[in-house]
Amino acid sequence: CVELDADTAARLAAAGIPFAVVVNSRGAADTCDAAWRPDGLAATVPVLWASAREGWGLEGIRAALARLAPAGALKQPPLVHDLLPEHGTLLLVVPLDSGAPQGRLILPQVQTIRDSLDGRCLCLVVTEEQLPQAFAALREPPDLVVCDSQVVHVAARLTPPSVPLTTFSILMARAKGDLVDLARGAAALTRLRPGQTVLVQEACSHHAQKDDIGRVKIPRLLARLAGGPVETPMLAGKEFTEYAGDAAAVVHCGACAITRGQMLARLDEARAHGLPMTNYGMCISLAQGVLERVLSPFPEALAAWRAEAQLPGYPVTTGHASCPGGHMPGPLFAVIGIIVMFLVMRWFVRPPP
Repeated sequence: CVELDADTAARLAAAGIPFAVVVNSRGAADTCDAAWRPDGLAATVPVLWASAREGWGLEGIRAALARLAPAGALKQPPLVHDLLPEHGTLLLVVPLDSGAPQGRLILPQVQTIRDSLDGRCLCLVVTEEQLPQAFAALREPPDLVVCDSQVVHVAARLTPPSVPLTTFSILMARAKGDLVDLARGAAALTRLRPGQTVLVQEACSHHAQKDDIGRVKIPRLLARLAGGPVETPMLAGKEFTEYAGDAAAVVHCGACAITRGQMLARLDEARAHGLPMTNYGMCISLAQGVLERVLSPFPEALAAWRAEAQLPGYPVTTGHASCPGGHMPGPLFAVIGIIVMFLVMRWFVRPPP
């Protein structure tokens, strides 16, 4: 007796994920009813017969998978080299802090190096302390600087304004998710208030460190943005079903441990619950006041951030380290203006003798 998991089939169809039904047969291939279909299954869904024990039918499954794969699924988009001119120069800033693994680089850094080589670009890797030396050693400025989010404030200060700058996390947001949507979601963090809840989500289950980014650093930066403590429950692991509870936003990791499809599914789930989502790198850059700088290589994402952040009393500027995301609250701006006018009047308008 063969029963179809109707709930799973319905969820796949609702998510727009192509699929096939495979019936694992105990008998020989010539004893199967090729015309049989489970009740309620859409006519467009293939039904395949195979035998895991005997080995027949496996080639048909492989062929069906190749046919069902969405366009582009078997070939990943470039991570960074499409942002560079032909034979361009890429400068990577990689900190060797307590969070760096001993004797190796983390996955997004390795992937960026490999992608630059695939694009036949020149790639130079330095620490943040070596950044001035790197600029001095290059005859021409690099075409792009990519840094770890945790040293973005240093890289932004040392990188000339004429040189494009972004972060590994933002590159991953573009490759694994929807960069425009994640940039738009970052604006929700400008409206945080003390006591609110922000879900912090990681796609892997690494061992937490003393100064763990998701459990220590991100909550600390969120509290700074909110002006007081916020609740930051952690959701960790590849297996994930749905968001529950009342939260102001979701801050996700770079998603290097999951596929683009899995990350997009999480974005869709958050959107269905009315939850804005952004990622670690944008949260850090926002708190450091350089989000617009690191989004500048991506005009569409930058425009989405500006449009969403353009709120009453929150005029968007080019960014300043003392004001997250380059904002100065409207009431504060008005008070400063009144004080300046008062001082000017006191200086120039003197009482008669």
